[in-house]
Amino acid sequence: MKKMSESNVDTQEWIPRTKLGKLVKEGKVASIKDILEYNMPIREYQIVDLLIPSLESKIIYSDIVQRQTDAGEVNSYRVVTIVGNRSGFVGVGTGKARQLNDARQ
Repeated sequence: MKKMSESNVDTQEWIPRTKLGKLVKEGKVASIKDILEYNMPIREYQIVDLLIPSLESKIIYSDIVQRQTDAGEVNSYRVVTIVGNRSGFVGVGTGKARQLNDARQ
């Protein structure tokens, strides 16, 4: 598995846009379990980076997708990735972009 960089989020520079983000930055929400317990959607990646600092990721599926247009075929890539910390938290993410590196992110 590929280890993701350690805590990319600088709390000084991060400006939360959601109510949950503001609660996390203020320290009122201290663990990811609190968020999952109340089924709150996580819409900012900085929340996960702060609460789970040691994430690892692995690509489990990658494919080329084609779409037919008037000008011809347009290729794009689709990637499915699993992310976890080896301590009970697992997530699945999908990405689609014209270039493979963009789809992986």
